Amino acid sequence: MYLNILKKDLKRKRTMNFVILLFVILSAMFFSSGMNNIVSVMGGVDRFLDLAGMKDYLIVIGEPDNRAVFGEELDKCDAVSGYSRETAIILTADTLRIRGSETCGFGMGLFVPAGEEVIRCFDRNNEPITSAERGKVFITNSFAEKAGIEDGDALTFELCGVSLTLESAGICKDAVLGSEIVDSPRFIVHPDDFETLFADEQIRHAFSTGVYMIETDDTGAVDEIINDVGGCRLNAAESLIRMTYILSISIAAIIMAVSIFLILISFAVLRFTIGFTIAEEFREIGVMKAIGIKNRSIRLLYLVKYLGIALIGASIGFFAGIPFGEMLLNSVSRNMMLGNSHPVLIGVLSCAAVVGMILLFCWGCTAKIKKLSPIDAVRSGQTGERFRKKSLLHLGKSRLSASGFLSCNNVLGNPKQTAILTAVFTLCAVLVTVLSNAANTFASDKLIYLISVTASDVYLDRTSDNLKVQNGLCTLEDAEAEIEQTLAENGLPGTVHVERFYISSVELNGKTDSGRFLICDDTSATDYQYSEGTAPQYANEIALGSLIAEEIGAKIGDTVSVTVNGETRNMIVSALFDSFCNIGKCGRFHESFDLPASAMAGTMAYQIDFDDHPDDALITERIAQIKQIFGTDHVFDKAGYVDDCAKSADAMSGAKNLTMAVSLLIILLMSILLERSFISKERSEIALMKAIGFKNRSVIGIHVLRFVIITAVSVLLAALLGEPATKLIMDPVFAMLGALRGLSYAHNPTETFVIFPLTVLAAVTAGTFFTALGMGRIKASDTSGIE
Repeated sequence: MYLNILKKDLKRKRTMNFVILLFVILSAMFFSSGMNNIVSVMGGVDRFLDLAGMKDYLIVIGEPDNRAVFGEELDKCDAVSGYSRETAIILTADTLRIRGSETCGFGMGLFVPAGEEVIRCFDRNNEPITSAERGKVFITNSFAEKAGIEDGDALTFELCGVSLTLESAGICKDAVLGSEIVDSPRFIVHPDDFETLFADEQIRHAFSTGVYMIETDDTGAVDEIINDVGGCRLNAAESLIRMTYILSISIAAIIMAVSIFLILISFAVLRFTIGFTIAEEFREIGVMKAIGIKNRSIRLLYLVKYLGIALIGASIGFFAGIPFGEMLLNSVSRNMMLGNSHPVLIGVLSCAAVVGMILLFCWGCTAKIKKLSPIDAVRSGQTGERFRKKSLLHLGKSRLSASGFLSCNNVLGNPKQTAILTAVFTLCAVLVTVLSNAANTFASDKLIYLISVTASDVYLDRTSDNLKVQNGLCTLEDAEAEIEQTLAENGLPGTVHVERFYISSVELNGKTDSGRFLICDDTSATDYQYSEGTAPQYANEIALGSLIAEEIGAKIGDTVSVTVNGETRNMIVSALFDSFCNIGKCGRFHESFDLPASAMAGTMAYQIDFDDHPDDALITERIAQIKQIFGTDHVFDKAGYVDDCAKSADAMSGAKNLTMAVSLLIILLMSILLERSFISKERSEIALMKAIGFKNRSVIGIHVLRFVIITAVSVLLAALLGEPATKLIMDPVFAMLGALRGLSYAHNPTETFVIFPLTVLAAVTAGTFFTALGMGRIKASDTSGIE
């Protein structure tokens, strides 16, 4: 009996049932793929680091002539229980040519022999790379994609007059330095090819680097050794390495949030549908009660239908979720090994959970069947009594047209129905607005202060100068003067300055942490933004990044011990600031603080300020010119430099576009389903309107206008809620990157207030209009007809 009822109902309400099926499919697809993504990414980070051999502390330190001075000091340290070391050649962007002439910028590259790495890397098939063929090189995937390197492409390495051309053998997945945020590609080669470069005395003296993986329970003791030895290029605890994958985890979390949102939407759709169905089938329900069928049995009749739809939809969603999840994880899986050994089981359990939640919700929604009685079948489902006003509007006082009045009256006269529909549309629009604000913020220059640099016209990244300065081949002043002279010779006069940073440790009450501490001789500490306190005024004052201050429990006015360049000094904390630099593990010295440039760990990009103060359009033209002059593509304006450092704009933009597509699909389907339900529910009213002279187009207009009013209110609410919702959702994400106190988001008014609202209105209008055309089959004679 149940199957016969289900079969007849599915035939009679094809459109409504098909839309419900689509929502169930989408919910199951997103939920199963979202759960798999969360497990794959979060479990994958732990598994990937374990397989790669990550220990407590990673140190990359310059060791001229391959003298393992740092290793000798580690041997004496009681806090170090063990360590491993590999020799590498440090590379800069100007030492590499791709396909003979092309360049691609990067922060710090490592040229290493295969089989000797302390960090185990994997190929695209997730197999450990233990060897490389002579004449070939494996390249970190994130850099290979950025540079457009394909298998078989030629890469030429040129250092100190020695040239070596190798063929790309494929990509390598590097757990420790392979995330897009780190920007430190690894080049794995045959030991003989490595020796071709390393045998040169100049290369060995200037570019020899030690990569250490250290086991310790006291990173502060290791930091003291770093400060004593000097020359540190990179130091990162295991927790910091894990944080470099925060973007992948955040995107997976966003997809999961979208899937939960879809399930909630599905519940709203089911509530509408079940409510309309029960109201429409008052006669059948009344008759069943009259012949003695219990409430429970009648409710089970409806549950059979939704069980069938839920099972079919979940099955389709499960199979569709497999390629969909792979597509979402495609970019992540190319850079790391995922940690999900039971994707099918998780997918099945997720889809089963969707079915279970839908059935429980449907059972709750059918509770109103208890209120119906056999007499309702006689009274056409109406009691004939109403003890409240239908609406706030009064026909006699209204100046609206008949269509306008009826549309507004319907919206105000059904507050619960209108509120649910408005909430769904608003949530869709808010979700898109949040991701749009996040993507626009990452792609704007509003975050330049979070990179811990001042605003300049152009940023030129030349990491090769760092090694020259550290090796005493030139000074930073010489490098800045050379850039200024080259620009002037090409008709681009301006001033150049650069931020340099040191790896320093800071201690308070026995708690120690380390990070990048910045200083610039050509700017004042007052030129930077601080979230608390005042800028350092004297050499014995320091500003601390919020995360490093939180780690050691430092507050404004505390005196901390700072060890830098082998010397420990007591300094007063005068300010705290948020920064993406080193994921918040940073600080800033006063410009009078005495530190030799030769002891620095590196620099930020060279900042160029033109004498003629050009506008944005002219800056864009000059960036292209500077790229030609210096032979590098690592030249940016403020927004470009923020994106290059944070490397999040593209990922956020992709998440925004996906969410926008899903939201528009939800809004379109909701419009179709609800309009179809309204036509079925209001069949007698529509027939009556036609009987008293309303044209078919007028009735259609009333229905369309009703949805347009609700949509307009929804997008207006979304615009008002966009900013607080963005802060609520995105501030925790930015806090993980170093902005603990939140930030001011960039908005695209055209997109937020024009493009998206008009797109939503167009989708709603089109969906409602074409669905409303079906009321053309309703005639005036159907006024009292009951199907």
